[in-house]
Amino acid sequence: MSNKKQEKINIPKEYIDTLKKAKELYSNIFSFEIGLRLAIDKHLTEWIGKEWWNIRLSKDMPDIFKYAEEHKKQSSIINENEINKSIHNIHFITIGHLSEIVKKYKETFIPEVFPNLHFFLGHIEYIIKIRNCCCHMHPNIDKEYIKTLKAETLILSKIINSKII
Repeated sequence: MSNKKQEKINIPKEYIDTLKKAKELYSNIFSFEIGLRLAIDKHLTEWIGKEWWNIRLSKDMPDIFKYAEEHKKQSSIINENEINKSIHNIHFITIGHLSEIVKKYKETFIPEVFPNLHFFLGHIEYIIKIRNCCCHMHPNIDKEYIKTLKAETLILSKIINSKII
């Protein structure tokens, strides 16, 4: 292996400054999304059954089911590790898809987990918007984004943890 320094594309200073803020945001987003995925899977497994994904979701939400299948295959091309086969398909969909699943199966989530659908959708909408700014490296990320993301994820995390996990 060479000791050569990897060549990087020069980017403007405002993007470098944004990168520092985005690192903090991404850490929160990453842990929240994993927790949300696991909580939704656990909840629907308890309410519908262990095969909720293959039996119910495949029929009720075929586009999301297909999206997960395709992205799991793409992941296998990149990483042919056996672990990929054991990763649940819920980890291959977007946070927007997770929101759609909660809406579709609202009879199991409302009021069992969330007080009402508007409550969940209002909070998740902020999280998705901030997540997209962070993951697509918008140069306008500031401390307010971090503050808002932490507040929104904390609200939903507390409720999810008190009801599901």
